[in-house]
Amino acid sequence: MYSELDDKTLVMLTLAGDQSAYEILVARYQYRVTTAAMSLLHSKFMADDAAQDAFIAAWMKLNTLREPEKFGVWVVRIAKRCALNMRVRYSEYMEHFPAVAESDEDALDLLYSLPDDETSNPEYRYMRSEERAQLRERVDSLPEKVRMIISLHYFDGLSIAEIADRMRISEGTVKRQLHDGRKHLRKELCAMDETMNDSFVRRVMKKVEELKLWQYNKQKNGFESVYRDVLRDVEELPESTDKYHAMADVLLRGWWWIPGKQNDELYARLRETAELGKNDEVMAFIVAREDEKLWGNEKLEFMQNKQIPLLEAKGFTVALGREWHWLGRELINQGKTDEGIDALKRAISILPESDAYRALSESILELHKLREVFCAGTEENRISMLAIASEQYCDTDAVNKTTPRYWQQYYYDSGVWGYLCHDSTYNIFCNASYCDGHFTLERLSVGESYVGSDGTTLTYTDDSATVETPCGVFDGCQLWTTENIRCTCDTYYKSGVGIVAQRYRDGVIDETRRLCKYNVRGDGLIPCDIGNSWEYTAGYDPEYQRYLSCHKVIWSDGKKTIFGAVIGNVRLKYDLDSWLDMMTEIRREYFGSDGKLHDVSEAMSRVQELASTPAQKAHTKSAVSVMRRIFDTNEEFNPTLTSVGLWNFFQYSEVSVRDGRYSIKDNRNWSFEWKARISYNSIKAVVFNDIYGILSSATECIWSDEWQAGAKLTYEFFRLDYQVRTKLSCESCEPITTKAGSFDDCIKLTLDVSGFGSGLEYRNGKKEYYFAKGIGIVRAVFYWQVDVCKCVYELTSYSGVGEGYMPICEKLTRHYDAIDLTDGCEAYADYSYARDNRGNIAIYEDRCGVKNITYRVTDYGSIWDEVAEETLWNDGKHDESRMRHDINNLKLLLHYLGRPDRYWGRPDKAVAWHEYRLRMLESLSPDGEIPRAFLGLYVSIKFRNACALFGTGEKERAYQNLDESLELAPEWLKIQDGEPLDVGDELIFGGVKLIHGKGIIELPDGSREPLDDWSVLDTICTRDLFYRGLTSPHGWEWFDSVRSEERYKAAVERAKELRDREW
Repeated sequence: MYSELDDKTLVMLTLAGDQSAYEILVARYQYRVTTAAMSLLHSKFMADDAAQDAFIAAWMKLNTLREPEKFGVWVVRIAKRCALNMRVRYSEYMEHFPAVAESDEDALDLLYSLPDDETSNPEYRYMRSEERAQLRERVDSLPEKVRMIISLHYFDGLSIAEIADRMRISEGTVKRQLHDGRKHLRKELCAMDETMNDSFVRRVMKKVEELKLWQYNKQKNGFESVYRDVLRDVEELPESTDKYHAMADVLLRGWWWIPGKQNDELYARLRETAELGKNDEVMAFIVAREDEKLWGNEKLEFMQNKQIPLLEAKGFTVALGREWHWLGRELINQGKTDEGIDALKRAISILPESDAYRALSESILELHKLREVFCAGTEENRISMLAIASEQYCDTDAVNKTTPRYWQQYYYDSGVWGYLCHDSTYNIFCNASYCDGHFTLERLSVGESYVGSDGTTLTYTDDSATVETPCGVFDGCQLWTTENIRCTCDTYYKSGVGIVAQRYRDGVIDETRRLCKYNVRGDGLIPCDIGNSWEYTAGYDPEYQRYLSCHKVIWSDGKKTIFGAVIGNVRLKYDLDSWLDMMTEIRREYFGSDGKLHDVSEAMSRVQELASTPAQKAHTKSAVSVMRRIFDTNEEFNPTLTSVGLWNFFQYSEVSVRDGRYSIKDNRNWSFEWKARISYNSIKAVVFNDIYGILSSATECIWSDEWQAGAKLTYEFFRLDYQVRTKLSCESCEPITTKAGSFDDCIKLTLDVSGFGSGLEYRNGKKEYYFAKGIGIVRAVFYWQVDVCKCVYELTSYSGVGEGYMPICEKLTRHYDAIDLTDGCEAYADYSYARDNRGNIAIYEDRCGVKNITYRVTDYGSIWDEVAEETLWNDGKHDESRMRHDINNLKLLLHYLGRPDRYWGRPDKAVAWHEYRLRMLESLSPDGEIPRAFLGLYVSIKFRNACALFGTGEKERAYQNLDESLELAPEWLKIQDGEPLDVGDELIFGGVKLIHGKGIIELPDGSREPLDDWSVLDTICTRDLFYRGLTSPHGWEWFDSVRSEERYKAAVERAKELRDREW
């Protein structure tokens, strides 16, 4: 019956598990496949072997055949490949085998179609050369008669009778020895193939491990090409658990380190390969990432009731232990400390000693024990406690195998005061290894340096230093210095003891940690025996500050070492005679844990009196200016204020120059801010006062020597976990004139930036920067709302000039003002340059964004848009005035619909307001249909009205509103960004369209304008609104009366489907 079926059907039946269908395919194409192989091998026996190999290969790869109806052509192609491989294999050790002739078109076509890695790849050629050498040995090892019979039969084409006649033996002897020789040779070939395959697998696995070593490199330039090569090799491995384990490892590194790789497709592949390969590390990453999408009780329930049972069922032990670890931390964060401690203990019981998360769990438990005593009686906002676990590996290139290389650290923080400076002043092991994880380098001599991937230098400074510590004097210490844009660390090592002291300097801090207690066994600069411990002191005056720093080797096998640490810092009070303490108080105390401003006026006065160096004076001037403005524009501290604060920042940045690129690094230990939520286009210009920072976030520098006229560049990188992509073009431009003067020899940069999100969207889009030689930036133009809106900042005053298009030298100042702002807004950026205490250039930024409120507008007709409409009418431009009138109708309607409701605690008032707005929306179109632009608002009001109706006890009407909102929601949620939406009767609203998700409207003539209140329409109805509202314990209490009812629970499930669905 099967013999009558076509190839496509037989292929499908085979894939479904019916092997008899494949037997029909073999019978159908046996002759054609053998003939194809014979055309290349000229030996029936070898052609039979090649045909057999082809059918086996086709069966194994049948699921990859995209066009099943072409099975015959496909399997013949495979047969030719098998034949050619056999021909290449035998040609070099059997001289009678004919070479591939130029006229042999089938062979040559097939040869040229082989992938590069099978013809030109050096590794492949090396593997084949090894194979041939071993094959010669196998053939030469055969008895002489057998070897001769095989040659005559297979390669000279003699029949059995002809061989018997030539060798004067019986045909039976020829058949027997031919059979034995062929059997022996096949066995040897199979063994050799297995050996070569095993060798290939080992080489690929070694490449995967080498790929992981990119973890050390702070800069990942060049990683992507290596990643692609290794991934291709892994994909060619034979099917196995190990293959998918390795593939998951490789894909995860691509996710971490290649911009643009983080997408749903790669995530799905990561999960699949992690499960197939039983890869615990990758599965732990996947589970943790899923957890982060949720919050509150829902997150706890998800971790406890879904993730943990899933990991238990699938046998992912390490991922399971780590999930218990994260559950413990989440419970502690939610105030359930006892439950959190129990979960951490559970993690410890599951995880192996070699896992860093077990050590971190132990360190967290230790932290909570110490915290009760160490932090007793101290306000929460003056406490910093850290639990740390770090992994270190012996560097395989090192001569001294006892010196580890820093791999990675994992931490947990408790308290508020020091959350900004974990790595900078606390973890001395991390500080010492800033240069690509190296503590030291055996190959360096005293005075020599090594430059890491990101430009950090490691210098062998001294080999005979003497260090005094509270636990003794150590002679003959090695001093190693790491230096980068952020800091300089001088680390002193004593062989057989470890780190005995470390001096840390950034542009402001200069502090030294010294060993005060240790218990060490073993040799080397960092002895790694289990149980080794070190404690350090910072030498703080105990009247002002308490400090502890305890480190311990938790586990080691000689190659890998796990360190645990607990570090604490408690601020008791501030020294009024210390510039550093006063600046610290300003930075740390102005904003309390209660979310309010706190008076730091005394510190501001003292810091101005104490500033002595140029760096301190520049720092003080900018920081105090910003802080004073923050308080002056706050009604609680200044009841007679004339302006309100919108966007005020002090930023302290260190400058680095490397390879013609000028980079800045914001030091968050000292930078601070006070900002409002900016949602209206009328005040949006103030957010662009970060002139240097916006450029830096788009290109990772504020100048590059590549920026020459005619240059076109693309930048891709990670920034704050966003995948940023910037297209840049550079051109010469006409002279620029500003209030600061006229500037010739200018260059214009045009940038198109994408990738930022979550409050940083303003950094996307088109930007223009104009540079003048010797000056720097003289103008910056920023566009937003799909380039419909723009603002301009210009250089209005400066002092000092320098070399190039972006001078970096001390004593420079640059002041930029935003031009022609409206609505009483003022914005500027003031930059001062000075040398810090390391001798490097630092930039101190005073960025202002305020709104003047001294005037009172009581006439709605005085709004600028209304004035423009009236002016056009008076000028006789009636059509234009009518268009402006209709747009104003829309703006006024949105303003009204979006006004604060003021119905808190009054469900009856809430119902009246909601139903009034619903009637308004239902009247917007002549046919009573809700215009698509207003559909999201309509659904949202229906949902909120349901909540209010439950509050008034009108349960049936409430359920009706709830059901209607859930039924209508999909119609709104499926609308895509950029889609033009009707706003209602065109006689009232002029036929304009709302461009969904963009905050703009499109007029009938195709022009576009910003729409300030667009969020009332576009963002008020999100896919998580319904589930969040129905399940939140706070803010939606009017639902409480029905939460236990089945009808309500069914609505919760519908809401969850809306949230989880991809729209």
